[in-house]
Amino acid sequence: MIIRLTTYIFLLVSLLACSSPIPYCRVVGYVDEGGNDSLLIVRTVSEEHKTLFFNLSDKTIVDRENLIEGNIVEVEYLAPTTAVKYDASVVSASPTYRRALGLWQSPKGKGLKISIELLPYGRIKQSVPDDILLFKHWQLTPMESEIELIGEVAMPIMAPLSTDETAPTKEEIIDREIKSFRTRVSLSCEEEQEVMLFHNDTLGGTKLLKKI
Repeated sequence: MIIRLTTYIFLLVSLLACSSPIPYCRVVGYVDEGGNDSLLIVRTVSEEHKTLFFNLSDKTIVDRENLIEGNIVEVEYLAPTTAVKYDASVVSASPTYRRALGLWQSPKGKGLKISIELLPYGRIKQSVPDDILLFKHWQLTPMESEIELIGEVAMPIMAPLSTDETAPTKEEIIDREIKSFRTRVSLSCEEEQEVMLFHNDTLGGTKLLKKI
């Protein structure tokens, strides 16, 4: 009887050890193209740059509005040893990314006119200005409702038109000095319209852009 009981306990312990729960894993990456409401494709930020596929179900905790191509995302999922697709448990993506995408323009009035379109993967399509200011790319920051704009500004170098000291002083642009800039931008909503506000001395002070 003692031998049978010992054998039973050994088999029970072995069975429980073999049926231990599958561990949860986390991965951080970018939403890749080709997904849909039930499939999320993520390109990881690790050195291997792996592409992972995740099943999205009714049990998945996720805000699908933020699953936009290029947005940064963190996925918690079950990690079986062999799987082509993983079952996502919790998916977290930045809501700021969705708000930032689109066409932004400065309001009518005095001052430098700016018209830029923020595109996925930090790309920027710029309409105006086309000479003194170039927005090169944009990126998220650790703060919610905040992004960073990176670019270059061409500061004019002036010189007198005439060497005659008695003549009125007039200057012309003889060259431009290129200066890089990085500026933090806050996103907010005013009267049901998204606005972008930032201050940068290189760009001439405070700028306000509205989403079109």
